[in-house]
Amino acid sequence: MVEAPVSLPGAAPPARRRLQRVRRDDSGLTTLEWLLIVAAVAGLAALAVVIVTNVVTETAEQIEGSAARLTTAQIQADSITQDARAATIAKADDILAMNDRYGSRCRRLNITYASTFTDVDPPQSANWKPGADNNSDNDLSGPNEAPECSIGDKN
Repeated sequence: MVEAPVSLPGAAPPARRRLQRVRRDDSGLTTLEWLLIVAAVAGLAALAVVIVTNVVTETAEQIEGSAARLTTAQIQADSITQDARAATIAKADDILAMNDRYGSRCRRLNITYASTFTDVDPPQSANWKPGADNNSDNDLSGPNEAPECSIGDKN
């Protein structure tokens, strides 16, 4: 006669103990677990690629935008220069008024394009070069330098 195995109170039956022993000996990960880990890593890699691509694209757009705004500022400075050179000057007071008028227009470019001028390397600014010697005792016959509004280094 075969005796039934004796189990202690509170102890698991022998078949369950064998099953638990097999589970404890199960080292490593199953195929499904590995598949989930690989999928998670691939998802993170794809997310990193998308983020880097967006950052590079935004930076390129900012650089293109800064270059376009700087070109616009240079065109406006040239327009101010042409207007100042075309102004008719009949007396010394007109020279002062012309320099004040066009000089202030040129300096306003520093306000209008402040962020553009600081975004480029080296930083830029609008500079006004007066068009005539303001201390010239009404002598307009000599050679006068042409007025100029230019965009250049801040130095």
